[in-house]
Amino acid sequence: MQRAARELYTWSRCTHPNVLPLLGLVVVDNQIRMVSRWLDNGDLPGYLSRNPHVERLNMCMQISHGLEYIHSLPMIHGDLKGANVLVSDTGVPMITDFGNAVLQYGTLQFTKTAQLPGFTARWTAPELLLSEDHTQSKEADVYALGMTILEVMSGKIPFVKYKHEIQLIAAIVTKGLTPDRPETEMPTGDERSDKLWSLLGRCWCFEPTERPSASEKGQIMEQSAIADPEMREWIFGVA
Repeated sequence: MQRAARELYTWSRCTHPNVLPLLGLVVVDNQIRMVSRWLDNGDLPGYLSRNPHVERLNMCMQISHGLEYIHSLPMIHGDLKGANVLVSDTGVPMITDFGNAVLQYGTLQFTKTAQLPGFTARWTAPELLLSEDHTQSKEADVYALGMTILEVMSGKIPFVKYKHEIQLIAAIVTKGLTPDRPETEMPTGDERSDKLWSLLGRCWCFEPTERPSASEKGQIMEQSAIADPEMREWIFGVA
């Protein structure tokens, strides 16, 4: 218990502009709940629907940096998706909802259930869908990051054509299904879109070890922006 308390204290002291800080814990109905500050802009999907012209790729890069920081603690988020990213008053995306988080080398694990939360399956790596205990990993976080970036860029949830979760899960684990390319938002033949789509494809590799790290993903996006003025303008809105 003392070690877990020390880990929680360390976590609460961690700061990053793209991670919503932990303010404290409360016990409700004999369950530990985490407390963070309220953000009026709400979650990322809602914010994007109200602000359709925001620089979406810039937000994706910031989310990647937030996940990179989480992994450096070392910690695993375990449930990354658009709904678990809140937006600050200045339009900065901040990763939140650490209900499934695991302190990788410590003793504390908040949740380890035999049932995946509703709709989270759309962001969940195949190895977790196939696992009985759903053990989280950095590689699974990167898979979810790719789905979150797709969600941000397209404005739709992953696998939007699938209405039933059971059918979707079966297609992912038996056929290695990955999302269709959103041609309207990421047209084939557009060099910038092609680069990003290729990177997302790596995030969705069926074999976890073939996926890039969150750090590598962020570096690739930044290097592309530096080397390509058009890419830089696409991401940051500046030439």
